[in-house]
Amino acid sequence: MYENIVPHFAPNNNEPLQEYFATPNEGEDKHSAGAISYVIGSDEVCIRSTNQKGYGAIPIKGFNNLKLLRDALIKICVMEEFNSLFEELTGIKPENAKRGENGYLFVPPEINLGKKDRKKRRRLSELNGEAWRNHIVNDEYAGWWIGTPFHQ
Repeated sequence: MYENIVPHFAPNNNEPLQEYFATPNEGEDKHSAGAISYVIGSDEVCIRSTNQKGYGAIPIKGFNNLKLLRDALIKICVMEEFNSLFEELTGIKPENAKRGENGYLFVPPEINLGKKDRKKRRRLSELNGEAWRNHIVNDEYAGWWIGTPFHQ
């Protein structure tokens, strides 16, 4: 992510405001695909489309809407990190995993998570609020049920 603060000249305003923007690539400006811009002190953020077929901007106005956008994007990023780690540790794509009635993902007993990278296991556990349960059948270990970040 590349960030910059530039003057913003609003209509009917003699004093320039400051505008913060972030872009995916160095050397891009606030009008680049995927750019996010914010006039400092306002209550509006503008997100530029990444759709290569067309150009567009989505303004998000209002502090409560900005908080909602922030919270939703954080949750989406957490879910994406969880999905990536789950697949890396188990070899199973989350969308292909067997799901319990409660939405937990099943990891069969032949996948020994104890032999996997400890830091990655710990991070997976942090991402899902430590929602892990042993699957026991006839008093024998039969795998794991792992909750997703939406189970927190």
